[in-house]
Amino acid sequence: SEFDFLHKSRKLLRQLNWYLFHIASFLIVNMLLILYIYKDTASRWPFLFVIFLWAFLLIYHGLRINNINPFKGQKRKVIIKGLMRIGTAISQV
Repeated sequence: SEFDFLHKSRKLLRQLNWYLFHIASFLIVNMLLILYIYKDTASRWPFLFVIFLWAFLLIYHGLRINNINPFKGQKRKVIIKGLMRIGTAISQV
């Protein structure tokens, strides 16, 4: 019905707004972290873990908005195969 369509549209827009906020905060905070790390990379390398973890969570957030759960069912196998291909391509460079 029209009410269901409006409800789903509002829910999706709300999720997209939070996702955009998530991306903006990721960029701002990580740019500051990178500037902080740049001063002395030897003692501050653990901060890179925060950047990579947050990037992983950002990707997961985007997948969940599109109703994809990478940790469930056949889609998990496709995503893992894709990540393995990317990993082998990077290691060959």
